[in-house]
Amino acid sequence: MGYEVVVVGGGPAGLSAAAQLASRGHSVLLVEDDSEIGYPVKCAGIVSGEGLEVLGRACGRRIDGVRLNRGEVEVRGRGRLELDIGGIGALAVDRRAVERCLFDAAASRGVDFRLSERALEIGPRGVVTRVGRYAADVVVDARGAAAYPRRDRLIYATQYTCRARHMPQDGYIRILVDKAASREYFFWEVSLEGDVLVGGAGSSPASVDTAVNAIASGIDCAPYRIIRSPIVVGGFSGPGSGGIFRVGDSAGNAKPMTGGGDVLSVMASEMASPAISGYLTNAIGLADAYRLYERTWRSSYGKEESAQRILRELYEHLDDDDVWDILMRLNSAGALEGVSADFDRLGGWLLASLGVKVLAGMVSRRVRGALGMRGPSRERNL
Repeated sequence: MGYEVVVVGGGPAGLSAAAQLASRGHSVLLVEDDSEIGYPVKCAGIVSGEGLEVLGRACGRRIDGVRLNRGEVEVRGRGRLELDIGGIGALAVDRRAVERCLFDAAASRGVDFRLSERALEIGPRGVVTRVGRYAADVVVDARGAAAYPRRDRLIYATQYTCRARHMPQDGYIRILVDKAASREYFFWEVSLEGDVLVGGAGSSPASVDTAVNAIASGIDCAPYRIIRSPIVVGGFSGPGSGGIFRVGDSAGNAKPMTGGGDVLSVMASEMASPAISGYLTNAIGLADAYRLYERTWRSSYGKEESAQRILRELYEHLDDDDVWDILMRLNSAGALEGVSADFDRLGGWLLASLGVKVLAGMVSRRVRGALGMRGPSRERNL
């Protein structure tokens, strides 16, 4: 049986793309490797209030979340800071419930589903699975981070979902920076509806696993689910080519600074769908469809993505002392007293708060130190 569109991947990006295209009158099939939509859960589920509205709009009903009002940032061996984060509008959501909601929207609009079918071949005219071949006019690649073309800009994450003997209050988040365990990322604890999500990411899976296990053991947290998966930090890699459109993590529709991509994946699908539909109805050509999708993405999120890319490059060169110094600078300037920057645009806020010169000075000192070069004193450099 042939379809106008075959979507590969049943995460937020694939589900929302399928629903959007079906609502435009196209025949859509979604192929998913796992046996259940919404499983496994691969992230902590932290979104902004605006992002929660995006998710709710995509699935057609309200989605509730637990607002994050208090948090803590600890830099290993340096200290910790309690933070009032209510002003950034961040919430913790049940990721499985979000994907079930998106599934309901797609199913109600007539999308067909094939679960437990791995896509063995993806081509411009269809998809081959272990079961058979599905012909299509367009293929939407929503397979996630594993399909991201820039392999050098993937890092690897481990997350435990567990029960702690002494549960913190719902909506409390703790961030731990430990450059010895991960230069590229950080570690986290998030309390949500009786569970604690403990995770971290970095270039060394062994180091990340060891650190996450130590954190879980330290809070007496018994895991009942462990997920390991890559995270995209490279940014948008393009809309696709040759009749294949990429959305979600496979296209880098994620935050380069943190790798978060649920809301951005849904937004990208909403941007790609009009372009795909325009091509399918012969309103625009294929090249114009790609340009429309890419132009819409970059105009909507390009500036923030650029800010986060800068921060990503700088962060990887900083050590624990530098990160602690940044926190102290922000704290002394009052920037951490009721942070009011929008959660989805924290990259631009942080650059504006500190200035590129301060951050670049820290990186320069790190590089010069690694090369054994003598340079200006810390006070003059910063």
